[in-house]
Amino acid sequence: MLRCLIVLAAVPGVLDAQDVNRDAVDSAHTAYLDVYEVYEDTKATWGEVTTRWESLIADLEQADRRDDEAARNRLRPLIQGMVGERGDARREFRKAEADWYDAGRTLIRRIGAYQLYLSNRLLEADEESQDSLLDEYDEMDALRDEVENQMGPQEPLTLPEMPDLEAMPENTPAELRRKAGRLEDHVAVLDRLLDDLDSEIGRLEIDLQRENTMRRWERDPGGRRNLPTGVGGAGAGGTGADTTEVDLDEPTLAQKIEELKQLKEEVTDNRDRFQERAEELRRRLGGTP
Repeated sequence: MLRCLIVLAAVPGVLDAQDVNRDAVDSAHTAYLDVYEVYEDTKATWGEVTTRWESLIADLEQADRRDDEAARNRLRPLIQGMVGERGDARREFRKAEADWYDAGRTLIRRIGAYQLYLSNRLLEADEESQDSLLDEYDEMDALRDEVENQMGPQEPLTLPEMPDLEAMPENTPAELRRKAGRLEDHVAVLDRLLDDLDSEIGRLEIDLQRENTMRRWERDPGGRRNLPTGVGGAGAGGTGADTTEVDLDEPTLAQKIEELKQLKEEVTDNRDRFQERAEELRRRLGGTP
């Protein structure tokens, strides 16, 4: 166990050492299932509210076409009364969706860290122990696939559009405060993006270490490199590096990590630049909020 924890400690932005165990994976899985249930409930509520809203809007449009004033007078208060309910349902659904994705990403990171621990144990395990470790490794693979398929494709991390908020000599104090506020809001967006980048880089670095460790085990004379296809994770889609088909158009983990590190540098430069611009505007306002 110590060997794996030392490896993990060298990777920035990864989980704490106490999170690299089966209990941590099971706990994250339970939390994920709970959050997913809330997401499904709020999604159903949002869909039901949207259906009622669209039905009322369609009825109002028909009333307008018929020039039916009585129908309009009946429908408008109903529509107005749904504004708050619709807004609440949309906010609850969006929050539940964000919580679900966060829980899924946490679970996937813990699975990867635990698989790295298992792969390190494989290097020193006897044949009998290897079988049980491989079974658990493949179980983690299946759980990860299930979660990733459920979550679907994730939006790539990209640099957001930059606001053009240069201070002009003719700007009033109110306009300068508005621009400073928008710049500070953008800095907050970039700060959150930097956190996401650190998390994703850490996850990919663990995955890369895990893959490299499995390749070492498969090629080790005491390992199981000659397993038949489909046994113990070897073969298409499994851990057998020599038999797995590779999509040459798909970036490698190392390439993905390097791309994200370059993006992080760009985001950091932009974040610092916009922070300086916001501080300059605040100085021109005498430091007033």
